[in-house]
Amino acid sequence: MPDQAQILVVDDQRGVRHLLVDALMLLDIKADTASNGNEALARLTQSAYDLVILDMKMPGLSGLQVAVELHRHGKVPEIWLMTAYDDVELRQQAIVQGIHRQITKPFDVLQLVEDIRTWITAKQAEKALF
Repeated sequence: MPDQAQILVVDDQRGVRHLLVDALMLLDIKADTASNGNEALARLTQSAYDLVILDMKMPGLSGLQVAVELHRHGKVPEIWLMTAYDDVELRQQAIVQGIHRQITKPFDVLQLVEDIRTWITAKQAEKALF
């Protein structure tokens, strides 16, 4: 992982994308965005990301479908799935698709930023060990 984490925020709601990008700026982290699954896959073929935060329900490809495509092509960054639905079947599908974390909407943006900071710190410590 490079010194600066590469993060992609994927959500069809512009307000959610901007909220997360602005919040990540508090950590001096620049995040890229995509407004749907196809745009996310295009970005993921152009750049390597350490963390992808995906909305579950989007027009076109869902967050789970994007995760399936990433696995199919061998590009599997850390994936966090945002969803307003607390569904056991969804949780099981997410685990199968390598989703590392589920974020329930509405979420506390400051807590999410803190979780991302903690994740980055852990990844940097892991990298330092190897």
